[in-house]
Amino acid sequence: GDAVVQKTARTNSAGYAQLIFDVPKDSLETGLELELTGKVRSFVRKLEHTVQIRNRMVAIPTTDKPIYQPGQKLRVRTLVFDQLRNASTATSVKVTISDPARDNVFETTLNTSAFGEANAEWEIPENARLGAYQIQIAPMGGYPSYERVWVSRYELPTFSVDVHQGRPYYVPGETA
Repeated sequence: GDAVVQKTARTNSAGYAQLIFDVPKDSLETGLELELTGKVRSFVRKLEHTVQIRNRMVAIPTTDKPIYQPGQKLRVRTLVFDQLRNASTATSVKVTISDPARDNVFETTLNTSAFGEANAEWEIPENARLGAYQIQIAPMGGYPSYERVWVSRYELPTFSVDVHQGRPYYVPGETA
């Protein structure tokens, strides 16, 4: 049968009372019936309400850097937590990377570790489109999270500096 849990609390000077319930994991994704009864001397008021609790995972993606060049490896790490912010172990996570034209260029499904962590690596092709790439992390039964990185060709600037001194030597106290 259904478990019934009763709690009692007194209101504080502002008229508020706090009731804390531990929600069993097997009751997630279902409705919980809540019945409140308030009493002040002979006045009694009852309230009934159904509370919906959703078991929604949340993923936090990170990359090893914000800018990549074609030919480099894009590494993405995600941490997955349940609605109580506990690490979600052995959770299936779909990783999708799309290019600036919104074409999917990489897709894989991973399982989180005992610490709620999963890692993916994608080697960016030499002929990859340049611009903003979107990484989508979608845990099963959760909301997708997004991260953006930039793919561009960049080269270090090349320049030279010629320094000429005004005299062949300087003595202490003189300005060069």
